[in-house]
Amino acid sequence: MLKLKEFFSEFNLTLWPGKTGLKVFCAVFLVIVSLSYCFRENVLQKVEVYNAEVTAVEPYYIGISSVLPADGTADVSLNYHIDVVFNDNIDMLTVNDTTTFIVDDGTGPVSGSFLYDTALKNIIFTPVGGFAAATTYTVTLTTGIKNMVGESMAADYSWSFATVAAAQPEIYVFSPLAEIFTGDAYDFGSLTTPVNFTIGNSGNAGLNISSIALSSGTDFNIAVTPAAPKIIAAGTSEANSFTITFNPSSAGIKNDILTITSNDADESSFSINLTAESLAAPAPEIQVTNGGIILVTGVTTVDFGTVSAGSTGSITLVMYNIGSDDLLVTGIIEGGNNPEFFATDFAPVPSTITAGSTKIFNITFSPSGNGNKKADIIFQNTDLDEASFIIKVKGRGV
Repeated sequence: MLKLKEFFSEFNLTLWPGKTGLKVFCAVFLVIVSLSYCFRENVLQKVEVYNAEVTAVEPYYIGISSVLPADGTADVSLNYHIDVVFNDNIDMLTVNDTTTFIVDDGTGPVSGSFLYDTALKNIIFTPVGGFAAATTYTVTLTTGIKNMVGESMAADYSWSFATVAAAQPEIYVFSPLAEIFTGDAYDFGSLTTPVNFTIGNSGNAGLNISSIALSSGTDFNIAVTPAAPKIIAAGTSEANSFTITFNPSSAGIKNDILTITSNDADESSFSINLTAESLAAPAPEIQVTNGGIILVTGVTTVDFGTVSAGSTGSITLVMYNIGSDDLLVTGIIEGGNNPEFFATDFAPVPSTITAGSTKIFNITFSPSGNGNKKADIIFQNTDLDEASFIIKVKGRGV
């Protein structure tokens, strides 16, 4: 190949002898043309790379939020079950105990039944006849488990746990909202009507309740309590096992500790932290739950997971008035990034919820295309410190 100088020289001598000015012009012209071509080629390359990046679709995988019993747990009750919480809606037609949700006791898959909580995206597996004693179980969830549009996990997910060596009881307690675990708090708000609690036994031996008592009993009272000792048979529960009433002696925030003493091996003293607020004057108090989970205004998000474009996902919520006066819901505002995809059937507005009462309503998500959507649904009400109760919602359309 000719060097640039030689090329220009040859080009000049051959075509325009003696035309020095024209030679310079030609050189400049050729350099400009060359640079222009290189610039154009470079731009086209960048456009190709950009288009490739834009058109590349990042794969979506469903995930697991939590499992119970947790990996490595020992002494699991024989009457217990397996809970798996996903971060997306699950197509239960893809879930079975032989190929996708495998519970292995060391000899092969264990047969069982499934329940699905759509609000919490929770699969509950209960083995036929319960678990065997002194056995290690390995649970494997395969990529055969799909969401409602056929998407799966990135890889199989496995963990193990072991059951108790011998028969023993296992206490559990339900509040009016949901299961409550030892050390948890239960908030009465300013509600002074009785609240019923249920004690159950998920173990495989009788649960002996020896006492149910309050630490002080100054502002809370046990209105109804079973005679002690009381036996709750294995695998059963007793509705309204005891009743607590908030009877404040003065205004302010009140606390107490309720303790249930039993023969449970690792929870022989089951405690519940009671809290409430006595107001100087009657006032409403709003509380909203999703599947028994209390929502925190402006913080907790209600997640619809993946919903096909043109379809509608629906989640049922419960609004409580745990105050001592009527709660008035005066208006509903939809805001945030994508309010057009979300709606609620809460009606009528204005609406009154008397003290101690509830109102059930739905929020829906109807995507029209692909992508993540989110919004805020704001309930304007007469609660003194939560006059704008914000429910954050999100969903993914495909």
